[in-house]
Amino acid sequence: MIAEQQTQCPAEIRVFIIEDETLLRELYSEYVLVLGNYKIIGSCEDGSVALKRCLETKPDVVILDLCLPEVSGLEILVLLKRKLPGIKVVISTGKVSAETIRHAIFAQADGFIEKTGGLKEMKNAFSAVERGERYFSPQVRKLAGLFVRDP
Repeated sequence: MIAEQQTQCPAEIRVFIIEDETLLRELYSEYVLVLGNYKIIGSCEDGSVALKRCLETKPDVVILDLCLPEVSGLEILVLLKRKLPGIKVVISTGKVSAETIRHAIFAQADGFIEKTGGLKEMKNAFSAVERGERYFSPQVRKLAGLFVRDP
């Protein structure tokens, strides 16, 4: 008798996008799907609505803009990390300062990339987070004074 071999496909990684700019939300959604085993389970432009929807849907990964209406991205980061242990949050922002980066690190951001860094940075961040690592783009590391090896 020949035993049937079952190959299990890895579970899809569920992604929620919190970004106030429609074009970027849509681009992130399309790009994340190209990266591999990811499924977009929602997106939102409003901080308070996004937080509520994340707590309901419990995504595996959140792409988070810091400059949002209603609730700031840093507040969302803190609340998500507190209420959903194990969630991975990748910050994508156009406004980077050493102080903001330090706050994000303290709040346990899993990734931090600049919008000016391009899609390669998004791919690098997702690859690192999928391996259980944190990822900070080169410019972010430089501003924060982090001395970590390049991915």
